[in-house]
Amino acid sequence: MGGAEDGAIFLARQLLDMDGRDTLKLIFGVWVEMMLYAAERSNRDSHVKQLSSGSEFITIVWLLAYHLKCIQDINNTIAEKSNPI
Repeated sequence: MGGAEDGAIFLARQLLDMDGRDTLKLIFGVWVEMMLYAAERSNRDSHVKQLSSGSEFITIVWLLAYHLKCIQDINNTIAEKSNPI
């Protein structure tokens, strides 16, 4: 078997060994990572076109992630100015 298949088998075994709550947390975490990955990899122009035609889910994820990064950058700048080295 290849690397991806080995990883899938490992993940399946981990999921089977978990209780229901931990399984849902793991699935949610993987789902969020996949959405962020897809949103980040999409062309910015395609997001703009989607918004002008009523948007799509990946574009909403992209906007949220982009704005979260902007807010984090602002917070980091404020923290650096208030705590000089």
